[in-house]
Amino acid sequence: MLVERRKLPRYELRLNGRILSPDLSYGVGCAIRDMSETGALVSTDAPEQLPSRVYLWQPHTGSLFECDVRWQKFDMLFGLRFIDVCGRAQRRALIDRFAFERQPHRPANSNSRTAVPHSPTASARLARAN
Repeated sequence: MLVERRKLPRYELRLNGRILSPDLSYGVGCAIRDMSETGALVSTDAPEQLPSRVYLWQPHTGSLFECDVRWQKFDMLFGLRFIDVCGRAQRRALIDRFAFERQPHRPANSNSRTAVPHSPTASARLARAN
């Protein structure tokens, strides 16, 4: 059994983003796959070698976070740790707005969604939209 060692929970996201170099001279598109208040899992479409410190930009909200690259796998999957303390409230707002919570496994013939909005705020927005 895998033991969760994270201090804060991660929430599944499906957001496009961009990883930028520290001097902002180049960037690569990425998918923000999950996020907590302290870190994120991102993936790229093509192999990349990233420096040890990068910025993660989320264009939909204009959020920019300074990060350490903690690990990378296959040069396409990256674990980031946020190092900008002042951006914590922005990350919490991003999670509340876009997070999805994974549901228990359901039978293959089930027609229900496999992810549901995590926060009451997101649920309320979906209810108003329908």
